[in-house]
Amino acid sequence: RFGTPRSYPMFWLQNAAITSKIADSDYAGNFEGRLMDFTTDPAMLGKPAVAEAKGEFSRQAIGAVVVRGVFDHTKDVSRDEVTASVASFPVEGKMLTRSDAVDFGFTKARGQAAVRGLLVGERMVLTADSTFRELSYLIRANSKIVEETLKGVVAGIQTVTAQAELVIENGKYDLALRSNLAGELEKGFKRQLDAKVAEARKKVEDRINLEIGAKKAEFTSRYEGIKSKVLSVAGERKAQVEAVENQAREKINAVNNRVAA
Repeated sequence: RFGTPRSYPMFWLQNAAITSKIADSDYAGNFEGRLMDFTTDPAMLGKPAVAEAKGEFSRQAIGAVVVRGVFDHTKDVSRDEVTASVASFPVEGKMLTRSDAVDFGFTKARGQAAVRGLLVGERMVLTADSTFRELSYLIRANSKIVEETLKGVVAGIQTVTAQAELVIENGKYDLALRSNLAGELEKGFKRQLDAKVAEARKKVEDRINLEIGAKKAEFTSRYEGIKSKVLSVAGERKAQVEAVENQAREKINAVNNRVAA
């Protein structure tokens, strides 16, 4: 250093790597990491320091763990960023709500998570994003109707997501939390309500059709009976009229014959 051109910092870890394979352990798995450009004088080197690590732990059913940090102190305002993610991990026994009336949660699930921390000067931002799949729900309720309704509601919820963001600046903080669970529950309750309404409507329609069908059959039977009687009487009257017409025709013919003679 000492002001000479093309000089180097007093300490500069240009590259360091480590790999590990653990076989005989509950945490057996593969792991590897790397450190690059760590130095006592980042501004002089002009490169951010980078730390990376990744691995997987099959016996714990944890897959694709990735951690990366970038520490940039080459300028007047430093910028440090750390990200980490886990592609898959088991989740055991999570209760979302517990009360005397209802217990609602899940016994197991598969999770996926990602976190990010960013520090720029005096401003820090922390974010977390989680997703849960393959959910096995645990639902207990004092009311059988409530329990069946909740089971019907969650039957359509295959994925639950949760996001969090924390911003800290000038001694103040702002926290935001989001999840799709409330919206999915609302959709599920609407589906259940629509199904119950459709079921009730069908029962009413079936009852009406049954009653109308019985009345219709009775009316049809009476109508056919009256129709039969009317037709029978009409037939008799028609036969009588025809007989009278025949008699009159015979008499007219007889008179005509006499006149002709």
